[in-house]
Amino acid sequence: MVNPALVWILLLSSLGLVTKKPAGRMWFILGIAAALMYTSALQLPTGIPTGAASAYSISPWKVLNQSSETNQLLVDVNFLLQPSLVHLHRELNAGQIPFWNPHQAIGMTYWGNGQNAPLFPLHLIFALLPLQLGFMLLPWMRLMLAGMGSWALARVLGVREGGAIIAGLSFGLCGMMVSFSGYSMTNAVAMLPWVLWSVERIVQERFDWRWLSIIAAIQLLGGHPHTSLHTVLIMGTYLVVRGTSWRAWLHITLGWLVAAMLASIILIPTAITITDSLRYNLSLSNGAGSVPLSLSLIHLLRIVLPDLFGNPATQTWFGSANYFATNSYMGIIPLLLATLYIRVMPRERKWFAWVAVLIFCVLVAYRFPGLVDIYMQIPVLQSAPSHRLISGIMLSVAMLAGLGCDYWLHNRELPVFWSIGIVFTAVILGWLVLGDDWRQNDILQFQIMFSLGVFIILIMAVISTRISLRWRKAYIVALLLIVDVALIQGRTYPGLASESFYPKTPAIDFLQSKDERMIAPTYVLRPNTATIYGLSDLRIDDPARDEEYSRMIGSDVGNSLTTIPMNLWRNAALLDRFSVRWVMQDANTPPLQDDWMLAYDGSDARVYERPSALPMVRLTNPVNGQIDILSREAGYWEIQYFVMEPQQLVVSEFAAPGWTATINGQSYRLADEQLLTLMLPSGQGIVQLRYTPPGFIIGLLLFAIAVLMITVGTFISYQNKKG
Repeated sequence: MVNPALVWILLLSSLGLVTKKPAGRMWFILGIAAALMYTSALQLPTGIPTGAASAYSISPWKVLNQSSETNQLLVDVNFLLQPSLVHLHRELNAGQIPFWNPHQAIGMTYWGNGQNAPLFPLHLIFALLPLQLGFMLLPWMRLMLAGMGSWALARVLGVREGGAIIAGLSFGLCGMMVSFSGYSMTNAVAMLPWVLWSVERIVQERFDWRWLSIIAAIQLLGGHPHTSLHTVLIMGTYLVVRGTSWRAWLHITLGWLVAAMLASIILIPTAITITDSLRYNLSLSNGAGSVPLSLSLIHLLRIVLPDLFGNPATQTWFGSANYFATNSYMGIIPLLLATLYIRVMPRERKWFAWVAVLIFCVLVAYRFPGLVDIYMQIPVLQSAPSHRLISGIMLSVAMLAGLGCDYWLHNRELPVFWSIGIVFTAVILGWLVLGDDWRQNDILQFQIMFSLGVFIILIMAVISTRISLRWRKAYIVALLLIVDVALIQGRTYPGLASESFYPKTPAIDFLQSKDERMIAPTYVLRPNTATIYGLSDLRIDDPARDEEYSRMIGSDVGNSLTTIPMNLWRNAALLDRFSVRWVMQDANTPPLQDDWMLAYDGSDARVYERPSALPMVRLTNPVNGQIDILSREAGYWEIQYFVMEPQQLVVSEFAAPGWTATINGQSYRLADEQLLTLMLPSGQGIVQLRYTPPGFIIGLLLFAIAVLMITVGTFISYQNKKG
């Protein structure tokens, strides 16, 4: 049986050959190359790229005794982003707008949690597909988006087809893109070349602000606003050095303004959410400044030596920084071509601008003393990690590599020894500085084989200067680049059969048959996985968790996002109030509290019942009334009631800003409480509680105004051309 995603990838890639145009050829080459990054998943009949096999080391899944390849650094993908995508898929297929997630904490916003990116086009495509196909195609589509954008940018800069192919492959398959291809952040990074493509066309007076506004809005919807801030920095550096007219600056400024209006339907709720989040306030107080120059230079060597500090995919990582965040490897060939072009570059500001972007991003991303300290003083950038500017390094090297490939294809005299010397020196420095560490961490053999591969490529570079121009082919260079990157980056995402992606166990089946909220100690039923099963878990592992929630459960900034303070187990009143009735623990373990009753006892886990837990929906005086839940959806409750005297209705969900209440169609004010609380008048009626993200209506209005502006602008442009 063949993985259906492989069939779709081959079919979609082959569409490029139908057009018989340069863009079509690039599409085909990139489609096949991007698929090679996920061979571990594609070779399985129902495989998906994920490290979720790590769940088999914890309850309740460890009883399944299933061993599979994993990458521990994919923890956010496994336990945060993929469950989030499952919720988006479920809500959209049920015809619901995904405003709210009731499965984490005591409920939290989904729409206002920026990294969920519910309106990003690729996420909407994901929601239309079966889950297995969606999980397989989504990271592939992200690489395609980035690679085609880099190709298009190179073409608009005047790079010929061969060089543009190298530029597209270099950025689309670079370390940052592949490492983060399972993360929503990559949506925004993939749009970086497209934004600069539209900016360059404005500078060339071939576009106006409208295309930029649409493309930049898509980037803003990508789930990582920090990347858009970095895009503006990269764009500004490029334009200042390149030079442009005041008219172009006006169009670019207007384009970004309209883009923000288009995306405000997400941006405003996200801004309200993140400013109340624990992670945002921590980042403001823990900004990273410069580091010693020697450390910056050592980390810079990863551009040449991908496993400089080992690799988490092979359980050999010994570096101090995050492997993914500092993965700057994009192949040896792009470095040779980029440095070649810097050596022979004509004295034109357009090309100097890319060198300026490269230098700026290197200095800030690797936190060289001086510039990064200025960066950290800018308030809006304090929560935007500077190392994310590695994306600017990757893109500028890709553009210079494309130009270098053009030069290599059409010139006999090639000063390649300059390029060879740089790469050779970097490899030797790596051996001198970290050779002993490689031996101690059992990666010496890999480093020997990799270094031999580098030297073979360097020898081939020398030989290429001796062959005639007609034998120099961009496709040969592209093939070598693909093989190089596939061997290195293809290890990042292990494959797992989709039926093994968080399979149900009897303990989970038991909880799904029950009402009220559950909880578990430490990593049992890892936080956020409750979302996959439709359970309600008091725990949460999410950078957007509200500070108010942290205060309610007694968690301070020192607590892990995945753990619950031990004193909470003894706070029966709080657990009762939050309707925590079920506690899952490891099999054969006694209850954390003596008054808990064993409700399920299996080889996968134990589930204890807390009999004192209050119902999810309750009256403060149930003797004098009754209630019936008519409908319960994410962000919506419909409750029928009868009370003999006025009393409060309490729903055990977080009373976040945005909740509104009606009784028999008339608006009523919610009480100022932590949980949804409403005073009911005597008699009978129907209560409707509905969540709409704060700022959504204003964002919708701004979106409509932006659409109107684009429509009017298009009409005026059409009339001018017609006239």
